[in-house]
Amino acid sequence: MRIFLVLFFSITMLTLQAQLVNQGGTITVKSGATLVVESNLTNTTGSIVLESGATLEITGNFTNQATMNFNAASEVIFTGSSNSQVTSSGGTFGKVRVDKTSANVVLADDMIINGQLNFAGTNAKVVLGGNDLTMGSSSSVAGAGGSNYVVATGSGRFIKPISANSTLTFEVGDNDVSTNYSPLSAAITGSGYSSATVGVNLVNAVHPNKPGTSSDYLTRYWNVLAGGITGYSANLTGTYIAGNDVVGTQSLIDGASYNGADWDYTNAAHSGSTVSSTATNTDIGFTGFKKGDVVLNLTAYIEGYMDGGSMRPVLQNSGETGTGTQCDNLTVELRNATAPYALAHTFDGIINTNGTMTCTYPGAASGNSYYIVLKHRNAVETWSASPVLFGSTNNYSFASGSAQAYGDNMVQKGSVWCLYSGDINNDEEVNPGDYTLWVISNANGDIGYYDTDLDGDGEVTPGDYTIWVINNGLGVFVLKP
Repeated sequence: MRIFLVLFFSITMLTLQAQLVNQGGTITVKSGATLVVESNLTNTTGSIVLESGATLEITGNFTNQATMNFNAASEVIFTGSSNSQVTSSGGTFGKVRVDKTSANVVLADDMIINGQLNFAGTNAKVVLGGNDLTMGSSSSVAGAGGSNYVVATGSGRFIKPISANSTLTFEVGDNDVSTNYSPLSAAITGSGYSSATVGVNLVNAVHPNKPGTSSDYLTRYWNVLAGGITGYSANLTGTYIAGNDVVGTQSLIDGASYNGADWDYTNAAHSGSTVSSTATNTDIGFTGFKKGDVVLNLTAYIEGYMDGGSMRPVLQNSGETGTGTQCDNLTVELRNATAPYALAHTFDGIINTNGTMTCTYPGAASGNSYYIVLKHRNAVETWSASPVLFGSTNNYSFASGSAQAYGDNMVQKGSVWCLYSGDINNDEEVNPGDYTLWVISNANGDIGYYDTDLDGDGEVTPGDYTIWVINNGLGVFVLKP
């Protein structure tokens, strides 16, 4: 025969100093009553019921292995000066008050709170470890700050629901070495919400993908995971501990989010001990650093220099400083997408015989869109087909097809597409003015590094004229927005 234990607490308070273990019975705490357990409470095979307005106060561990039915207006209070481990087994709490002194509530599995989470103690925290703490649709957090917060440095996340455009605050921090309260605010907008949530945890370390060129950065980052939101955008603001989390100069550190492939610096900013930026990816790492150099890995070929599948080592052929793998000097400009004739950034370097070149620009270039413009001493200026959104590392090839250049303004040589050669005087077209310069240089028997040497063999000969005459006949000129 199964025996059911039903306790109706109509008195103000009942205190049990020994461990309370429920095996097969039903413990019901009535509205207005308080059950105090000054040790552990374990519900093995029965059920625990907290009615609206009921209170359960626990000093030790709370372990539910069966059924718990807690009204959203009931409250569980964790007290004392030692840790309380909480096992919910899928059960849902109403209100939870952490009223400990220099002790924590430690989750043994996932926890759901439908009411208020109230940090009422001193140096009292909720420690997630590898478990999630999920708040309900009408829940809230009170008393967080300083030394009272959610320790979210494991794989578990602090999760909050969202059903419309609003701002969520995640009261998180770490307790790895010292007390570090570092909350994250997320002002979220979207076009649709369906069972939407946002979850956050943090790591007390440098983000593993921080650009190596940045020498001013935070040793802290937040992981932000959103779900169920269409058209997601989040303005993130993270608070850090200036005395613990800064390497280099604090005033140079702005917010940035990592989407798994690159850094996004949209609206990157800082203020005091906070960093901020806007993220549109739903799964990102968010931190702060001074924007390091922006890298552009470029591929391009110059028509006249082609010799088989690569370009000639022009610098070496003409007696200039250069190696057998270096072709010639090239200027690579970045021009604003909305004002294409306004020069934003420029880089002068040497393109290799295999068509590759690495360009670096100031970190301010990241997060903006630019036309990539190639300028060479005797080739036609060539623009990228459209603006390119720059991150910290970028790749662009003019060689893979004519559509890579604005107006398809390139010529094919073998398997690659090349910049047209022949604009010797750089007036943006191949015309008789270029021929005049070649005639003079050819008559002088020029040998060396001359703009009139269109094929890059180190001397001015009729071979260069052949390149010019074909492109002059085609009426080649610069095409740009």
